[in-house]
Amino acid sequence: MASTYVNNLRLNEMGTGDASGTWGTTTNTNLELIGEALGFGTEAITTNADTHTTTVADGASDAGRAMFLKYTGTLDSACTITIAPNTMKRMQFIENGTSGSQNIIISQGSGANITIPAGDTKAVYLDGAGSGAAVVDAFASLNVVDLKVQDDLTHRVRRSGSRNRRSPTGDIQSVYLSNTRHVLGFYGEVYGIHLIDSEFCVDVVLDVGLLCGFARIPNNNFIDFALPSIYAGWY
Repeated sequence: MASTYVNNLRLNEMGTGDASGTWGTTTNTNLELIGEALGFGTEAITTNADTHTTTVADGASDAGRAMFLKYTGTLDSACTITIAPNTMKRMQFIENGTSGSQNIIISQGSGANITIPAGDTKAVYLDGAGSGAAVVDAFASLNVVDLKVQDDLTHRVRRSGSRNRRSPTGDIQSVYLSNTRHVLGFYGEVYGIHLIDSEFCVDVVLDVGLLCGFARIPNNNFIDFALPSIYAGWY
């Protein structure tokens, strides 16, 4: 009975009676590949390619098997990366480490895909559904008790219309925000918001919804405040 590789890590599953006298070598290779799957790998994309395929090798070392996979190379346009085989079901952290300020688009089949901007990392899972396989953002609706940010926090979602009142709970400290016409709401104590644009405005609202202050913040000013409950928005 021949070996098969239909598992999610593409390890060698020996058939009954296979690998007589060499099963130990095959087993050791499988153990090494499990270790590889828990590690970090890098894969280069051909310069300026707009498509790329990562096919995890059967029973052999392959960067695409790694839990954390970093793509490198130089791009002049967005590149769609297909991860194969399309039957693998697994979780991966994928980093767009390419140069050229282009997105990479992670796909597995004709289902949903995920776009990762240059310099960013996303946690995704592959659903392994065959030809219709999808790649899903595993942290798209991440629920955490306490969020601690030790460096810059960039708010990228563009909003319009009414203020966003959907606010996470917890403390945000030393938040640096650089995008215009955004709305950010949060509750808890906030220490120091650095607003990098002369058009930013901040209004502070009590948790009962009463507007208690409005100020236009000059370019690169730094404000400090600590309130039991605040809402900050800029338009």
